Amino acid sequence: MFSNPAFYADEESDEIEGERPSAAYRLFHWICCCGCITYCVTSLQSWQQRTARDRKKRSIRVIRDDPEDSAAEERSLLGRTPSLTSSGCSSSSSRDLKADLYTQIERRRSAGPVRPLSCGGQVPFWPGAPPTPPAVGTPRTHGLQPQLYEVTEEAASAGPQPPDLGQLQFSLAYRPQQGALLVRVLEARDLVAPALRDSADLAHSNPYVRVWLAPGPRRCRQTRVRRRTQNPRFDETFSFDVSVAELERVRLHLLVKDFDKFSRQCVIGEVTLPLAQLHGICGQLLWRPLAPCVQYEEDCGDILLTMNYLPRAGRLNVDVVRCRHLPAVDLNGRTDPCVRVSLVLGEKHIKTKRTTCHKMTTDPVFNERISFSVMPAEVSEVTLVLSVWDVRATAVRQEPIARLAFGRHSTGPEEVAHWSHMIRAHRSAGTQWHRLKTYTFCHKVSPASRIVP
Repeated sequence: MFSNPAFYADEESDEIEGERPSAAYRLFHWICCCGCITYCVTSLQSWQQRTARDRKKRSIRVIRDDPEDSAAEERSLLGRTPSLTSSGCSSSSSRDLKADLYTQIERRRSAGPVRPLSCGGQVPFWPGAPPTPPAVGTPRTHGLQPQLYEVTEEAASAGPQPPDLGQLQFSLAYRPQQGALLVRVLEARDLVAPALRDSADLAHSNPYVRVWLAPGPRRCRQTRVRRRTQNPRFDETFSFDVSVAELERVRLHLLVKDFDKFSRQCVIGEVTLPLAQLHGICGQLLWRPLAPCVQYEEDCGDILLTMNYLPRAGRLNVDVVRCRHLPAVDLNGRTDPCVRVSLVLGEKHIKTKRTTCHKMTTDPVFNERISFSVMPAEVSEVTLVLSVWDVRATAVRQEPIARLAFGRHSTGPEEVAHWSHMIRAHRSAGTQWHRLKTYTFCHKVSPASRIVP
């Protein structure tokens, strides 16, 4: 079409029938033809290169151990060398492919035959030695040493060793004329370090010792707190009223605790000594190792109360006489206690009254009366909640120490007995010692305790 001179003749010539194409149409047609030719050439070259790479990958295979098979494999690899020159590639690329094939063949020859790794027996140290097959019935240890895991008869009979919590030194003396037992707490050594090692406490404990006799009324004594030491020295003496007949059944308990004013005070260990063997050790300095405390009931002290109810006047009177052996709140072993008495009617908190605060003592004497107006029809729905608080002026916030509940939701049989006696004996006051309980225990057994803050 382009070589025909009539195609480029004048448009008005009578030799060409019909209308002739314009110049723009001829240019577009020429560009399309060039693009189609370029696409075909590029696709052909890409197909040739992809075919050459696939043949090269398929030619590289693992040569077997048999020399004859290896030679046959070499001949097959050389025989299947693609003729890249005829495919349009240069002779240099063909030589490079043959060189790669020869390199692979020489590498496999130098490597030698491949033997599988023996998993059943021991792998020999020297190369080339045949593997040793395992004996029949021999267990496979896979490099473990069974003698390291054997348990001897002595270790099995001894059982687990108790932890080393430290030691406590004390002495005992008994005076039969006065019926007094003297317990002198001297010192402790090598106390176990606290679990939480913060920089403020320097990984040391703040130990103190609580001393009491059991069974019987809880007559607890407490030493001062020694700050930041694992070898505290106390040298404090405590006296207990014990008759000669009681010595055969009473045990002495010495409990070492770690003081922490921001959390619950943890128990380090305890020493328990039956006083039946007191005659053999009286007057001696005794060293005893601390043992883990299996069962320990928190001692919150005692409170002496007097209660009476006047049905005609509709008045309930509670006399807070005194407390004793309250737990220490500060490092000096002292507390600033006061007593709060709350009236709960049914499930509703009605009113709370409190006594005065006594400074720096764990045995405060109050002798104060607190009265509430209670109608006779409401007595069966009433619960009295008594709480002992520490109200130090230097403290960030007031801290609860212990609690008791009387009435509908009492916290124990002693509280029930005292409340029942008050209801039966009108106008007569009943006085009784009560052992204080922790807030956690009171919240579990008394719904009224959860209502009062």
